[in-house]
Amino acid sequence: MQIVQFHARVFAGKLFGFYSVVIGQIVVSAGEANEVILELNGVTISNSEDSPIKVLSADKVEISAKSGTENIINDTRSAKTVDNGAVGEGAINAKADLKLKGSGTLVVNAGYNNGVHTSKDLTIQKLSLKVTAYNNALKGSDSIAIKSGTVGQQIRQDARRRYRNGRQHRGLCRGRRHTGGA
Repeated sequence: MQIVQFHARVFAGKLFGFYSVVIGQIVVSAGEANEVILELNGVTISNSEDSPIKVLSADKVEISAKSGTENIINDTRSAKTVDNGAVGEGAINAKADLKLKGSGTLVVNAGYNNGVHTSKDLTIQKLSLKVTAYNNALKGSDSIAIKSGTVGQQIRQDARRRYRNGRQHRGLCRGRRHTGGA
């Protein structure tokens, strides 16, 4: 097993692949018209200071779990007690449309706040997703769509939440829902 101290900054491009054990962060900072694909191929990414995967800017970001692989995202920060705009709200945190897909497994462990958090649309397709979160397992401001795959959620508060125009909506998410143990 290889452990890598890693802080990658993705500016633009189509496809970036990750494997191994990573202590650090992947930050996507692409142009507002750029699409970025992060390919996970049996990776474990852990961070104790901020979101392990953080999208600052892009049009669309896809996170793809390769077939037959288990990929683990560990947000090992202490539970959120005060607002801190400098750090991400979720273990996977995005300010872009976010699509989680692939024939592999994605395990998200979020000790700080949310499991997957985006300020835009969240789509899940063909993925086996297991989320353990302190607050929301999945949170999207515009929409959450689970087109296919399975989603296991273990949370302390809400499973899925989305906001539109500053107002909170619950139960207005599209797609399959599986709650309970991941």
